Amino acid sequence: MRRSTPDGVNETAVAGVSATARTLRGRRIGRRRTMIGLYSGIGATILCLLVSMRAMAAPQSAAAWGFTGFSNIDDLEQITAIEGGDDFSIALRADGRVACWGSNWAGQCSVPVALGPVVAVAAGQYHAVALAADGTVHCWGYNSHGQCSVPAGIGPVIAIAAGDNHTIALRSNGTLVCWGKNGDGQCTVPVGLGAVIRIAGGQDHTMALQSNGIVACWGRNDVGQCAVPGGLNQVSAIAAGSRHSMALRSDGSVVCWGWSEYGQCDVPANLPFASAIAAGQTHSAVVTASGAVVCWGDNGYGQCTVPASLGAATAIGAGSNHTLAIRGDGSIAAWGNSYWSQAMVPGSLGVVRELAGGQFHTVALRADGTVVAWGWNQAGESSVPVALTLPSAGVKAIAAGEIHSAALRSDGTVLCWGFNLSGQCSVPSGLSSVQAIAAGSSHTVALREDGTVVCWGGASYCAVPPGLDDVIAIAARWHHTIALRSDGSVVCWGPNEFGECDVPADLGPVIAIAAGLGHTAVVLADGTVRCWGLNSYGQCVVPAGLTGVRSIIAGQYFTTALRSDGTLACWGYTAVGSCAVPVGLGPIDRIAAGYLHLIVTLLDTDADGWPDSADNCPDDFNPDQRDGDGDGVGDPCDPLGDLDGDGQVSGSDIAVLLGNWGGSGVGDINGDGVVDAIDLALMLGEWG
Repeated sequence: MRRSTPDGVNETAVAGVSATARTLRGRRIGRRRTMIGLYSGIGATILCLLVSMRAMAAPQSAAAWGFTGFSNIDDLEQITAIEGGDDFSIALRADGRVACWGSNWAGQCSVPVALGPVVAVAAGQYHAVALAADGTVHCWGYNSHGQCSVPAGIGPVIAIAAGDNHTIALRSNGTLVCWGKNGDGQCTVPVGLGAVIRIAGGQDHTMALQSNGIVACWGRNDVGQCAVPGGLNQVSAIAAGSRHSMALRSDGSVVCWGWSEYGQCDVPANLPFASAIAAGQTHSAVVTASGAVVCWGDNGYGQCTVPASLGAATAIGAGSNHTLAIRGDGSIAAWGNSYWSQAMVPGSLGVVRELAGGQFHTVALRADGTVVAWGWNQAGESSVPVALTLPSAGVKAIAAGEIHSAALRSDGTVLCWGFNLSGQCSVPSGLSSVQAIAAGSSHTVALREDGTVVCWGGASYCAVPPGLDDVIAIAARWHHTIALRSDGSVVCWGPNEFGECDVPADLGPVIAIAAGLGHTAVVLADGTVRCWGLNSYGQCVVPAGLTGVRSIIAGQYFTTALRSDGTLACWGYTAVGSCAVPVGLGPIDRIAAGYLHLIVTLLDTDADGWPDSADNCPDDFNPDQRDGDGDGVGDPCDPLGDLDGDGQVSGSDIAVLLGNWGGSGVGDINGDGVVDAIDLALMLGEWG
């Protein structure tokens, strides 16, 4: 269904880049707790308010943006719909929230911040579409042909679909609106077409199912993808692949037509009664009445190798070269091409303690000492060893190289995985007593407790200066490594291709270091920043007046500074949004960077698992966000019954309670669903 190169994008350029409040209420006896969930994605940061009654999920204390990533993957279950794009996957939860994971080079996984409850999702080649409960359509991602430029006044809409570079909406009156690429007439809706109940989009063609069970198809027809078989009727569902089309009839039979070079239209003989269909770029898939999934066509990426452990499925989706299924319990299974982790079902991120960015992948260390990774997985760099995902993992630090990853365990040992051509994952035998790690393009570095440095991998990058000791911090990226000594001096080694290791002679005492692709950045003791080396995109042009910096990180061609007030400054290469720091993000605690993406953890002052920006009582430990009087201020920070938030229970609070007498919500102190005399008594007990 989706091609591997975006229409209208210079392939050489892409290859070059690659080379280099509503409240949520839970109950317990006598109390009510209010929760605002914080969710984030690699792409534009996603800060979504949970809209789900009487359910709680742990907040995610991380955010990220740039080239690769995910959005809203916490507790990825209770899924009702799923679709695949070329290099990403999108799912809809029962509570109306949208989850997305995989590549984000065009923002296709950057779910809009203000997106309300959603009832349907669709995936184009590199764009995503959502239908909100109010009948409005929202679209994000690649917009080369206006496929994300939703026409004004098209609602109310009841269904959506996406082709490679066009988008289709079905109105409540049975008519269609289509926008985006129209070079083959795929957006030229046939005159008089009406009574449509289902829609689908292929590479350059569009399908519509009418209420009489007849299929209409228009657009590109070079291989017969729009040549609807004569006599086809009693159709109940349709699907469009790249250049082939599918129809499911009411008797459970499947009909397929169009391009079949890979056998994608060779429907298996004796196929059991089908209940759902999906079409990928060159493969087809169905769910049978028994819940079994059957796939046929191209299997070059394993997209037709159905997992033996799948179990019974209720729905099916297909990306270009990957397949997704929803199980009966609402969980997801995925298989096929996972170059951008689009076929890796994410787990809950949870509370994050540390983050590290590789070329196009990210590694996260959870507060419980386990590790999770996502993004590019071409050499297994995102395939975290099972031992590091278990409660006994005991990881205390992580690092990400270009296409390899590393973890430091609490016993001082190091574990590496991913690309190992230069030996960057061949940890030296007997290495122990390690207190910090770093990773470059093809080398890995460890700082031992005695202040010495050990390096393995590419020999030309591991020439640790003789006698180097008293080191308190290390950083690495691409081909060079930096060490910070306890006296505030900096030592750097590597090929020095761009002067990245030419430490300025007048450099004052340093408190933090960072390595980019050919440039070095440091924070001085006075809170200012110095930078040297490659400056092709202004990555070493420190913003004038930048002060109060406490931490620094460098990506491929950009540099980011974290100020002591929790805000960011970013400069350098901005074409893919690496420096597009979201407005109103909230205080930031730590920062990390991949080649073209930036990741942060958000400040959690009271260490209760809730970032300050989402915590109803940020200065006092309140892990279950108790808010007995429902006024939005957590109980440790707010007397029970203080409905107006002035810090005391008084007559004004009684007025608020009486104003909602007999109702629910604010004033329902005991959480029984009604504001009554019991709540008034509880309030009077807190008087003054």
